[in-house]
Formats: sequence, C-alpha cells, structure tokens
Amino acid sequence: MMHMHVNYLAVVVAAIAAMTVGIVWYSRSLFGRMWMKIIGRENMSQAEREQMKKDTRPYFGIMFAGVLVGAFVFALFISGLHVYTAVEGMQVGFWAWLGFIFPVVLGAALFSGKDKDLVWSLFLIQAGHSLAGMLVMGAILGMWR
Repeated sequence: MMHMHVNYLAVVVAAIAAMTVGIVWYSRSLFGRMWMKIIGRENMSQAEREQMKKDTRPYFGIMFAGVLVGAFVFALFISGLHVYTAVEGMQVGFWAWLGFIFPVVLGAALFSGKDKDLVWSLFLIQAGHSLAGMLVMGAILGMWR
C-alpha cells in the first residue's frame, strides 16, 4: 500500500462538521418534523419527546465514532487521489456518496415497509443528509491536508 498522509486534526474537524450537519438536518426547523412523521413519532407528547432524547443520547457517541472512522477512510481516499482543494474534496465526496452511500440508503428506504409516498420522502431526507455530510467532509479534508 502506498504511503498516504492523513491530517488527524482535519479528520476530527470533518467528523464534527458532519455530525453538526446531521443535527441541523434533523432539527425541527428543517426535516425533523417530516422525518418524525415518517417514522411514526409525530404525535409524541413533550414528556415522550424528552424521554426519547434522554434514551438516544448515548447513541450520539456511538454515531460519532462511526463518523470518525468514515472521515478517516475518506481522508485516505483524498490523500490517495492527491486532492488539494475543497472543490476537489467535494467532488470525491459526491462520487463516494453516489457509489457507496446512495445505493444503501435507497435500499433501506425501498424496503422500509413504509407507504409508497413516504418511502420517497424518507429516501430524500436520508440521502440528502448523507450527501450534505459527505460534501462538507470532502471540502474540509480536501483543503486541509
């Protein structure tokens, strides 16, 4: 395997940025309300919503670990492809999303058991989130080598 340079600080910043994209994406002011409706949780009381937040807090640490691994592997791609700009990093992010993430998100949505109309909404929300995260990570990793 050829020698690849990875900026570990950039990996951490890219992972934090991708997590931030997810938090904003699924906020109630963007797609959170629609997503909650799709997953059948739109009629939760305030107490139920607070309990759900409490129950899912540990998952954010697990998710961050996964995103951190993804950012590291993405940094290896960026290095191996000799990417040196934010735009080039975003291009790699787009192609990685299209080739690796898009098919998985599509399959998960199609076989989610949701109503046909909801399947496409679910797909667009989740695929859009993944694309936005990959573009942000690509920009950071591409320009900060």
